[in-house]
Amino acid sequence: MKHVLKRALWVLLLGIFAVLGSCSDDKTETVAPPVVSFPVTDAEMEVDVEEEITFEAVVENDEEASCIWYVNGVAAASAPTMTYAFTQVGLYTVRCEVYNDGGRIAKVYKVKVNGIPLKVEFSDSGNTVSCDQGDEVRISATVVGGDKEVKHSWSIDGTVVSETADFIHTFMEPGTFTLAYAGVNAYRMTAAKSWTVQVAEVELPLTIEFSPVPGAVDRHRGDEVVISTSVKGGAEGLVHEWKVDGAVVSSDAEFRRVFSELGTFSISYTGVNAKQERVEKTWSLLVSHSVEDLEEAAALPSVLVDQNKSISVAENPHVTAVNGSAKVLKSDMSSSSNPTSGRFWLDLSGMSDLASYSAVRVKVWIGTNSYVPYMQLLDQGINRRPTTLNGQRYTTEDEWRQIVRTDEWNVLVYDLPETYGKENLDGVVTLDFRPMSNFDGSNAPAENNDRILYYDDFEFLK
Repeated sequence: MKHVLKRALWVLLLGIFAVLGSCSDDKTETVAPPVVSFPVTDAEMEVDVEEEITFEAVVENDEEASCIWYVNGVAAASAPTMTYAFTQVGLYTVRCEVYNDGGRIAKVYKVKVNGIPLKVEFSDSGNTVSCDQGDEVRISATVVGGDKEVKHSWSIDGTVVSETADFIHTFMEPGTFTLAYAGVNAYRMTAAKSWTVQVAEVELPLTIEFSPVPGAVDRHRGDEVVISTSVKGGAEGLVHEWKVDGAVVSSDAEFRRVFSELGTFSISYTGVNAKQERVEKTWSLLVSHSVEDLEEAAALPSVLVDQNKSISVAENPHVTAVNGSAKVLKSDMSSSSNPTSGRFWLDLSGMSDLASYSAVRVKVWIGTNSYVPYMQLLDQGINRRPTTLNGQRYTTEDEWRQIVRTDEWNVLVYDLPETYGKENLDGVVTLDFRPMSNFDGSNAPAENNDRILYYDDFEFLK
């Protein structure tokens, strides 16, 4: 029995030695690091913005390797060849890393990206313009290079008078003036030119400038309406006459009058000088009732009821010619992803003389949102779209989309007799504003909308 065990033990030991011997003969395969060449040899280079440039890494020892290209530390490509266009002016670092299990190779380029020069040609290529007092001067700027997002500016003696490509100005005073043009494109490349304008003094016919210019004027009840005149020529023996709805009210050079009644009024001016030259102008004045002035409000006025905890008084982020107010009402439902109308209420319970008002007008910044702001007479349960949008009527959603402004305040009018079948606001306790509605009045979803709008100038019209 002992001999059998010894023999078995020897066999086992021989087997172990055989296995160990065979293992010691195995060779571990060694991976060579990549050998890489870069056809673009210049470590520093300059290109124009949006100009394509190709970078390449060539692995020369046939080893398998991975490749990543970084632009300012951000991965931009994962192939040996990268074609890239820089969209902004500036300095960039382009880094390539080629690697495998055997090692890593890196290459760094410094790239300066230049803007495309702004090139402008002018309809008047000279340096001097001569004209008579009262003449109109026109100069056009035509962009012939670097035409992306060009902003124009024309100034007279340092004061900006136009921000369009065409300069059109009437020089009413004699003298010598400096007209300057400045342009800048999206790449911050500039163009400039100046002219000396010599205006000769001449005897002008009766010429008067008005502020505000003749046309439509909006004021609130109780406001003083002021229209000033500036006589540029033919002032000898000038007699002024102002009328309101055909009745003479003043013979002063400046019109001043407080309107305490609601409605639309016609203001007309007639000026006659010693030569019997005449100037006649008219203004259409709309006097409305301002529901709430937010300019001095430190907190949300009590007449505005925050149904969704979403409205607040905020700085006007979009000061424009349509709405120059410093403060506006912000409606913000961006923290919610549920469909909502973003409703808030205007409480009329403390207001008197509601039977005098047959329409509600409000300014709304909609931006790129797809909303159609509704207004409901809450007590009557009548919910409607605006009657007019920016002074225009519409019947379909396509027509609404063509009229609505995404870059300006929109003026919405809700006409009660026409749209709600109600003569006036008499008996209405609450106006329910629903800014985030669809065209059909349903709650708009969060998709494709930032769920932020701004309201201002809540007004009642006669």
